[in-house]
Amino acid sequence: MDYMDTINQSLVKLFNVVLKQEEKALKESTFRNLSMSEIHTLEAISLSGQNTMSSVAKDLSITVSTLTTAIDKLVAKGYVDRFRINEDRRIVKVTLTEKGKQALKEHEAFHIAMVS
Repeated sequence: MDYMDTINQSLVKLFNVVLKQEEKALKESTFRNLSMSEIHTLEAISLSGQNTMSSVAKDLSITVSTLTTAIDKLVAKGYVDRFRINEDRRIVKVTLTEKGKQALKEHEAFHIAMVS
């Protein structure tokens, strides 16, 4: 079991180092008013095939009500647009604004630099 502890400790240390570097890069970025959670929400929106609130919440493993709170903030900051579709007004979709796409692009550049 000793090797399991070693692997676990290594993964925890690596995760913490990456998280600290990510937070530092975010504070120094053009988009300082975003939290890491908000960046991850932008990523989930961009990766979601359907872009519905339900699919994004599922991708993030959170409830739709929790996502609604996050989306409210991202809409207010100008990173996300939210709308209902005409065919079924119960379905709410979210998309990135140009500002949201730029924030995500900058964050992806951080990931590329980090991996390099």
